[in-house]
Amino acid sequence: MAAKPTKPAASTKTPAAPTKGKPQAKKGK
Repeated sequence: MAAKPTKPAASTKTPAAPTKGKPQAKKGK
């Protein structure tokens, strides 16, 4: 799920640990 930066909603549902480690996830927010 984290590999899909196009889906910000999915990234938010994933654990905050991996999301914080990936700067790409912040861009999706």
